[in-house]
Amino acid sequence: MLFNYLKLAIRLLIRNPFFAFINVLGLSVGFAAFIVLWPYAQSELDTDQFLKDAERIGRLSRNVEVKTSTYSNSTNLVDHLCGVARQIANEFSDIKDLTRIVPQANFDFEQQDEIGCGQDVFFSILNEGSIKKNFREQKMAFADANFFQFFSFPLVIGDPAYVLAQPSTVVLSQKTARKYFADTNPIDKIIYLNDSIPLKVTGVFKDLPKNTHMVFDIVVSAAGIKAFDLPPVWGYCYIKINEGADFDKLQQSINKHKERLYGSCLNCAVASAFVTSVFVQSLNDVIFNDLTNNAFTSKSKHFLIILRALSFVILALAWINYICLSINMLHKRLPEMGTRKVVGAFGSDYVCQFLIEATVINLFSFLLALTFVQLAKAPAQQLFKFYIADWSSLSLETIGIIGLTLGSGIFVTGLYPTLVSQRKKPVELLKKLKLNREPWWIKSIITLQYTAAISLLIWIGIVYFQLDFILSKSIGLEKNGVLIVDCPLDQKSTFKSKLAYLMDEAVHIDGIQRITISKSVVGDFAGYGVAVRRNRDAVDYGLHTNGGVDENFLPLYSIRLIAGRNFQADKPVDQKSILLSEAATIRLGFSSPADAVGEKIFLPWYNREAEIIGVYEDYEFRPFLMDQLVKKKGPVSFLTYKDYILSDFYPSKISVKANFDKLNLVLPSLEKLYKSVFPGETFQWAFLDENISQLYTNEKIFRNQIVLFTLIAIGIACLGLLGTVSNKAVEKTKEIGIRKVLGAKMHEIARILLNTSIKQVIVASIISLPVAYYLTQQYLQKFSERITLQWWYYAVPVSLLVLIMLGTITSVVWKAARTNPVESLRYE
Repeated sequence: MLFNYLKLAIRLLIRNPFFAFINVLGLSVGFAAFIVLWPYAQSELDTDQFLKDAERIGRLSRNVEVKTSTYSNSTNLVDHLCGVARQIANEFSDIKDLTRIVPQANFDFEQQDEIGCGQDVFFSILNEGSIKKNFREQKMAFADANFFQFFSFPLVIGDPAYVLAQPSTVVLSQKTARKYFADTNPIDKIIYLNDSIPLKVTGVFKDLPKNTHMVFDIVVSAAGIKAFDLPPVWGYCYIKINEGADFDKLQQSINKHKERLYGSCLNCAVASAFVTSVFVQSLNDVIFNDLTNNAFTSKSKHFLIILRALSFVILALAWINYICLSINMLHKRLPEMGTRKVVGAFGSDYVCQFLIEATVINLFSFLLALTFVQLAKAPAQQLFKFYIADWSSLSLETIGIIGLTLGSGIFVTGLYPTLVSQRKKPVELLKKLKLNREPWWIKSIITLQYTAAISLLIWIGIVYFQLDFILSKSIGLEKNGVLIVDCPLDQKSTFKSKLAYLMDEAVHIDGIQRITISKSVVGDFAGYGVAVRRNRDAVDYGLHTNGGVDENFLPLYSIRLIAGRNFQADKPVDQKSILLSEAATIRLGFSSPADAVGEKIFLPWYNREAEIIGVYEDYEFRPFLMDQLVKKKGPVSFLTYKDYILSDFYPSKISVKANFDKLNLVLPSLEKLYKSVFPGETFQWAFLDENISQLYTNEKIFRNQIVLFTLIAIGIACLGLLGTVSNKAVEKTKEIGIRKVLGAKMHEIARILLNTSIKQVIVASIISLPVAYYLTQQYLQKFSERITLQWWYYAVPVSLLVLIMLGTITSVVWKAARTNPVESLRYE
């Protein structure tokens, strides 16, 4: 009997190829989106939860409130004093263990003497024949000896208890080990940090998974670095509490003793202006909070929840299409069902029949979806940054959810025809009564389908306009046509003279207009921050700086001077001078930019004074993190002349203003010059606007992901509309023929077919507007500068969706309207 039901299900698919195609295509796309989206979003939301004892791990962070006569602000910072963290771990019994890590991005000049290097890092190895090879690195870190015991990142080679136990040891990721040593065993090999510090390779760890907040490829042991237990070193400090302990209570206990623990370490010159408190972030929350000074990954929980919800929405839309089309096609089978009832069919027979039909379609669609996923795996990872896990790596919970979802779909989509067949009497079924009256809930879920599509379309439109606004707006300096070239990291005694020669020769290259140097450029991770005081006894103010610039920096970037003058090469006095941004003069308490010129400020970290010779117009130092203290264009900042006043500000970036029409000539010539001056060094360059754009990488990735799956959702909704209208055109064949005989026009025929759908779209539009408004407000809150919402941001997506839907069914309406009435009247 089951075999007969299976044959019947297959025959029905073959008998109605058009509707079978729509059902299978819609369901397979829905399943494919679910299989990709749900495991991805769930894995991202469970970031770091694969680590052993993850629920008991937290990160010590701090909040600093600053209140002066000129401004007030509260900032959450990710880094913490490593020495104080050790003291906390020793004193509080709720803490079972502690580990600390200092990422490369936090190797600032204040502590580089203690840890042995600054942010610019390269490693050297000696190949056979003593040929030296350099590798520039950006994901290196120092960590405690127990790091790989504390965090259960698996090691390919080495023992977690010993790989970092000894000073001058290093652990590499798999990809880094392959890059340095190819397929040879790296253990006990020597690599040189900045061509001077020898490190022995003691282990290799598996490349970090995607769902962790940490980012590093090389971990150097902090064993033997005494400064790790002293105040100067700031790092990321993780604690593991005992079972039954509570983060909130621990946090309260620490803050009760903060004056004793920290003393003056966390407070600057005037303690009354700075109020510091400690808070503990659970490991589950770390990934979703991008605190100041965070060098590791952060993600948007809001986006991930939307993606997870979207996975079910898309699958639900596909099922809605299937159910609606099944109900619309059901009337053709009513006589069949009535006949079977007359000859004695039982309720179980109908259950088996319709559930097997649903199983055939759902299983076939699911298998086709798996094929789609495999075909789309590489493009999805490359274009949309989705990592699609292999089935072998999925947890039992994930596989169970997918299986339960598939089973639920089969049950739900096969349930309604069973209920109809049981409720109707044989006479009603044979007479095909109430053929065209859809249940109210069917109309409601179709309306809900359109509501979801419209809400998503409005939301993604506003996301697009916001990102376009941020990326295209002025940031206070010229960013078009600027190339950024990395200076060599191996800066020997002859480096300055070679760099001066390169810059003198580069300006003679056809197409290069200006060239300048600096320590950093706009768009770098965080640039550099320095404490500045109005005078020796005043409050410390943290100012950003691109620092170490020459006299060509302001002209190249078209940064306007408001007061005073620029640096000049022939003025020795400028070696002890600085330029301030307009916002910096306000923070330091000057009444106007002109009043600041000629005054001196104090740099406590360097114990020296500097004269202010000019004030420039604010530019956005790091556009994504806007300064909220002074409502100007960007964070308060200052500039120093080369590395005279701040020896740590040696050149790291070369900025080149070039004519883009001659770029194909400029780049080869510049590279040739660079390699002739610095033989053996890699010529690395990028466009400035790309450097700035990378700050929004996560935003653009999520935007592209949402766009992709929004289009899929709209496509499924259009498939459903196509099937529904096509079915209605078949049902109303005779009615349309009669109306055409009586003189009905094409638009009147179209109204017959689209009347219900148009009403549903209108209702969906009314419902979707407040939903879309809420979603967009949640998204826009993260930006300090936002677009002004216009009425057409809402009207255009609705109109676009209507046009897409109408375009989908145009051929059906046209065919119905142009069919010969005689043929329509003959239809049975």
